[in-house]
Amino acid sequence: MRRSFVGHATAARLVGQHQSGSALILVLWTSLILSALLAGALATARIDARIAAAQLETIKAKQAARSALEIAAFRQSTQGSGGQSAPADLHLNGHTVSLSPTWQSSLIDINLASEAALAAVFRPYLRDPEEAAALAARVMD
Repeated sequence: MRRSFVGHATAARLVGQHQSGSALILVLWTSLILSALLAGALATARIDARIAAAQLETIKAKQAARSALEIAAFRQSTQGSGGQSAPADLHLNGHTVSLSPTWQSSLIDINLASEAALAAVFRPYLRDPEEAAALAARVMD
């Protein structure tokens, strides 16, 4: 009878060791999964912070452009009706906005322009005058 008790104790010890090994593996896997979730959450937070910074920069740039237009309109209104404002670089909230006012009569209406007028507009930007004429013909279609 003694022998069976010793065998039973050895078997119990082996089962106990197996259970503690299983618990260790379970804890390690749980730690690994929690670490992966935490790393994903941190990556998402970093990306969200970058998106917010880019959106803030976009808002600042738009506000600088609006402010520059208001400054230009104010300058034009205080100059009187005779002159055109000179080109200017305005430094607003860390942004440089370049203003170069143009008479509206110097602009071209693409819907009403002739093919020759369009070709004349495209010529400075293309290498070959024939390319400018071809582009003007395509716009006219």
